[in-house]
Amino acid sequence: MRMSTETLSDEIEASGGGAAGADAIAAPGSGSSAWRTGPSWPRRRVTLVARRTPAPAWVRQWVRRDLGPFLAVEEVGLLDAVDHLRRVPSDEIVLVDPQSPAMVDRLKGAFAMLPQRSRLLTRVPEGPRASELVAPALTWHGRLFKRTLDVLGSIALLLFLAPLMLLVALAIRLESRGPVFFVQPRYGLGCRMFDCVKFRSMRTDACDRDARQLTRRGDPRVTRVGAFIRRTSIDELPQLFNVLTGDMSLVGPRPHPVQARAGDRLYEEVVADFARRYRVPPGLTGLAQVAGLRGATDTEDKLVRRFELDLAYIASWSIWLDLAILARTPWASLKGDNAY
Repeated sequence: MRMSTETLSDEIEASGGGAAGADAIAAPGSGSSAWRTGPSWPRRRVTLVARRTPAPAWVRQWVRRDLGPFLAVEEVGLLDAVDHLRRVPSDEIVLVDPQSPAMVDRLKGAFAMLPQRSRLLTRVPEGPRASELVAPALTWHGRLFKRTLDVLGSIALLLFLAPLMLLVALAIRLESRGPVFFVQPRYGLGCRMFDCVKFRSMRTDACDRDARQLTRRGDPRVTRVGAFIRRTSIDELPQLFNVLTGDMSLVGPRPHPVQARAGDRLYEEVVADFARRYRVPPGLTGLAQVAGLRGATDTEDKLVRRFELDLAYIASWSIWLDLAILARTPWASLKGDNAY
């Protein structure tokens, strides 16, 4: 799920920059600079993506005039942009016109897989003009409502489910040696990695951190306690701590492990723009899960259908939709038809 920097470099040269144009792009790790407007408590983080860094004076003047005070502004070169934005959080992306429609289209496609708003800044005779490339996945008040629900909901659920979680932890320790929890790196908001916490459901020597092997019905790696908690989704309850820390949301597309596969192919090989589902935080539950698409993705068709529902959730998000999905989740979890 990465944009090829080699392809970007080729397009920069083809757009008329030639070797000089390519050299003007800062190399990874050395092509960024940062500055602020106003006092030292930035309210908003803006990333300027430009052919050359630092950006021209007219760009900085536009930032100060149109975006206002209380900003933390970072400038990155075209080659660094996508990987940098997946590593470093930003509230808004401003692409300074690279003088290449092909480059704009390509970067627009990459920005469409990131959660924040992105705009194109061009210079016309009347002065700088900003036009929207990609609208944000959630508005600022949507993010506020969703985060408030996540914090209050995760605290309430942790308090309510604490006795059950303690019993599950005890059962895991009594049945098999090893830790109670299983920590797995997974993709989160904007495709940034985070440590996803679950109750351990497999033998310690058989745990698969990268999920290279699909879990099968009757899988010998799964313990007896593990089979029950996987079927009922109780193994996912420790992710309430991920919700509380902000790595996840109560509702959203489920996070997937690095090597997750549909059949024999990686998710991003089956769906080229799979990263679009991470424009919102990954969820403990989601629209696809309550629609019956939870558990193993042993066929490509199951993955595509799940992806389509994830995009439908993002497109139609509201706080009421989150509440409706949460209300349907207990029944969907108890069905357990495809979870093993």
